[in-house]
Amino acid sequence: SERVAAVPYFLNNLFPSLRETWITMTRRAAVWDSMRDDLPKLAPAALVPESLRAGSAPRAVVLDANGILLGAIEERSPGGSALDAMNPAPQTIRPDMTPGLAAVLLRARPYVMVTTAEGRYLGRYVPDPFPRFSR
Repeated sequence: SERVAAVPYFLNNLFPSLRETWITMTRRAAVWDSMRDDLPKLAPAALVPESLRAGSAPRAVVLDANGILLGAIEERSPGGSALDAMNPAPQTIRPDMTPGLAAVLLRARPYVMVTTAEGRYLGRYVPDPFPRFSR
């Protein structure tokens, strides 16, 4: 029974386009409809600017040279590098996940980052006040 339950995950990893096609055909609302790429981006060695020390979390994202999300700047930091100031494990979700799943994650966390399966940063999930429902 464990092997049978693992079949959908195996197929998704083997043929990811099948999942994308299914989501498109069913017109399911997805997180990519409500994500924003509006946060400052910092390199790991960059100093955290004074302007990022106020406001709500997340204040910025820390990315490597390939755009892979390394962490998020959340708290006020007394200077130092972005690598030292970041949360190295921000909550992430894939862009094809449902807004319902993202809402569940937001109940326990102040924000959710959207990344590819490889960890490439796409944006942050911002709940849509007027969600689109599939038929």
